[in-house]
Amino acid sequence: QLERRTGGSVFDLAIVDAPATGHGVAMLRAPSTYASVARVGPIRRQALQIDAFLRDRKRTAVVVVAAPEEMPVNETLDLERRLAEEMEMKIDRAVVNALYPERFTREDAERLRAVAEDGDGAVAAERSGGAGGATALHAALAEVERVRGQRSQLRRLRRGLDAPVATLPFLFEPELGLEQLDQLARRLERAL
Repeated sequence: QLERRTGGSVFDLAIVDAPATGHGVAMLRAPSTYASVARVGPIRRQALQIDAFLRDRKRTAVVVVAAPEEMPVNETLDLERRLAEEMEMKIDRAVVNALYPERFTREDAERLRAVAEDGDGAVAAERSGGAGGATALHAALAEVERVRGQRSQLRRLRRGLDAPVATLPFLFEPELGLEQLDQLARRLERAL
């Protein structure tokens, strides 16, 4: 309903955090399902109103959030197809969350790999600062691979999705506080 029954101002914006892809489509289909079950009466009228509201692109937007990984990207691409086929809806924007920064250039990554592959593990460890250096070397290589995989999935999503794709960085914090939430909110506001 556009106005509150208890009085007060009209809602400017309502955000619904829907469940994961499969359950989200079922939730969006629910008003239509209720309308088909309740063939007459107030439940049918309200269900049809909600269904019409959800399908109205002037009043409802679909923003999906995905991690830059294979399964979430697959689900997002599938969601776009299912929304179009089952609901005649579109994704308006996608947000890729927790994207690692690219801290190493391609040349850096090649040098790290060369050091790691140089002779036996002892030589690599010695060249990179002993046992701690070997651990740091392996951590850096793991990050290089993670970033490479994330960027690959981001490109795949951008190629496969009709909607624009925004990104949010991974924040290396044990817990997100107000400062970090404000940082993400500002970036998201610019992207949307």
